[in-house]
Amino acid sequence: MPDLQLTLDGALADQSRTDAIQRVDDHADPDWRDVAYDCVVAVAQRCAMFTTDLVIDELAKHPTVSTHEGRALGPVMMRAARNNIIVATDQFVNSEAVSRHRAPKRVWASIIIDQKFD
Repeated sequence: MPDLQLTLDGALADQSRTDAIQRVDDHADPDWRDVAYDCVVAVAQRCAMFTTDLVIDELAKHPTVSTHEGRALGPVMMRAARNNIIVATDQFVNSEAVSRHRAPKRVWASIIIDQKFD
């Protein structure tokens, strides 16, 4: 087995991250993506600060949609950030999700709290 050589290149790492996020988003179910985005908006309308754990709780109210790509919520959160719905904070809290083994999750801040949309 060959030795693993790590490449340290910030620009290449950024591009690799962007490509990986795009692949995840491309493989997520489109209906699920739309509902997940609506769930992010719903949580951001009522919570000043939250993690994706709350978004997952909101998604549970929509059992008719699903996706096989478990990482697909990341691109949805990034889309909401680009659309000025939420902003990433520098805070992390441990996840309540059993499958995440209490791993740290980013705390997001709402930009739209208490705003209502049609």
